[in-house]
Amino acid sequence: MQKRGKKQVKKGQNKINGIAVITVMLIFISIIAMQINQLEDTNAEKAEELKVKQEAYDEENKRTEELESQRVHVQTKKYIEESAKELGFVYPDEMRLKPIED
Repeated sequence: MQKRGKKQVKKGQNKINGIAVITVMLIFISIIAMQINQLEDTNAEKAEELKVKQEAYDEENKRTEELESQRVHVQTKKYIEESAKELGFVYPDEMRLKPIED
């Protein structure tokens, strides 16, 4: 009879062990699910930051191209002549005519 009692205790112990293992697994699964959720949120935030920074980078590249174009234009003879005429300068052999105002 003593053997039967030990077997019954082992069966009861096995059920408790099984429930404990399942409980621990559920806890781990819930922790992993929460971490996945947090990582997805972080990933979405980082994607938005990347989008904003990419737009700023594109704008700066456009501005750089515009400034380079302006730098090249400023170095042309035509620009220098136009700027000098706006300031009132003329070539030595030119005359400046002013219209008569009534």
